[in-house]
Amino acid sequence: MKLEKFAQNAIPVVFGVVILLMILYFLIAEGFTFLVLALVLIPVYFVPCFIAYKKNHKFKKQILLLNIFLGFSYVGWVAALIWASLDNGQ
Repeated sequence: MKLEKFAQNAIPVVFGVVILLMILYFLIAEGFTFLVLALVLIPVYFVPCFIAYKKNHKFKKQILLLNIFLGFSYVGWVAALIWASLDNGQ
């Protein structure tokens, strides 16, 4: 039971760490202009996750992982978006 509670709390932390690392990378590597562009594009990148969490999708954790690891490819992002938009049968 404690492991499930830990897993539920770990997902938002991992999400936050990934965003923070992306912001730091853009700030250090490319400068301020690219950082502003990244701050506009990062929320678009995570749209499938936002949809899954808003709908309380049964597979929201898996959609988040798919989006993080394969979202950079257009196919992975579209797959996550379609999966998040499907009815989860709850």
